[in-house]
Amino acid sequence: MGVVDDYKSVKNRDVLYGAASKMIRDKYNMVLNEDVLLKIINNIIGIISNDIALINTSLKLIELNNMTLIKIKEYIGKQVDAAANATKQVDAASAVNATNATKHVKQDTYFQPVLEEETDELIQKLQELEEKRKMASTFVNETIIEEVQTIAQTPDISEQLYKMSKKPVVKKIFVINSHNRDWVKQPQRSMLQFNIGIDLKTNVIEPLKILLPVFTKELTPYINLSITDDIKTQKYVFFFHKNNGEWDEWIHEQTNNPLYLTNNNWKISLYDCFNAPLALGNDDINVLEVSTAENGKDFVIKTSHEEYMYLLKKYDTIYIKTFSNDIDAAKVVQNDDKFIIRNDVLKQEDFINSKILNWKAQYYIVFSYQSI
Repeated sequence: MGVVDDYKSVKNRDVLYGAASKMIRDKYNMVLNEDVLLKIINNIIGIISNDIALINTSLKLIELNNMTLIKIKEYIGKQVDAAANATKQVDAASAVNATNATKHVKQDTYFQPVLEEETDELIQKLQELEEKRKMASTFVNETIIEEVQTIAQTPDISEQLYKMSKKPVVKKIFVINSHNRDWVKQPQRSMLQFNIGIDLKTNVIEPLKILLPVFTKELTPYINLSITDDIKTQKYVFFFHKNNGEWDEWIHEQTNNPLYLTNNNWKISLYDCFNAPLALGNDDINVLEVSTAENGKDFVIKTSHEEYMYLLKKYDTIYIKTFSNDIDAAKVVQNDDKFIIRNDVLKQEDFINSKILNWKAQYYIVFSYQSI
């Protein structure tokens, strides 16, 4: 498949749709109707691909995509200006309060960051294509003119842009918590593997904050969060923000820095300031001994060493993987010279080869997401 075929492919159109949606959202703080935006993209793809085919010009897929974004931005900008002139109510600041959207484009085989001088170069290439196209035959010119008119026939979006320019972007959140992992197979707390149940093609996702056990700030002044789908890896730096009861809140300063992952199977890792795995300890704690407490219904247990067991207080929760591989919760009754727990269902034999998860040593990663 040639570059033009790759450029016109459904996969690349999806990539362009995602990048264009983000560009419009960042630059104009709004979300354009999907059908309208797709029609604009398809029309511009048709014009540029025909230009390339007719004059036999060789360009890379990255250049074609960036040129497409430039033409989309020009078209949307004209519509916004038209809406502003017609209504005199559009806040001009909202139309320019974001940095050049091409700098936020996905950095892979489809896009690369575009600097100011590179943007000028791409615009010059677009102008050269148009000049060469004008020199083609009358039949060619008629064909292209017809396609240009197709864009002109795209439904007027000025009114829609004006209505949406003041519309707030609705963001939702979801939380990944470490105690929901398979903690027997993944005992190290700082390493997680999850399948994310959100459509990555139609939503923009960004990490917001991490709730970590209070001892974490004694381990490192900042945390490196790494998220990968085994295709692309993105990293964020988090700093301590404030105490939030039994957990501390850590935030990052890299705003407008969403995830560009395509696979829903994520691997999440936390590292300290030395890029070593953050020493949050391990679950899969072995139960070595168990006996019945004096009241005849609670259990006195002895576990293998886990340095953060001291965090558990009366009425806190632990999770137990029993001999039959079931996961049961139990309440802490006492944690000083003896570790006593209560569960009205478990029997003493259930603790044979059992494992424990320390709930007070877990953490929670909060993400925001919004549709595009």
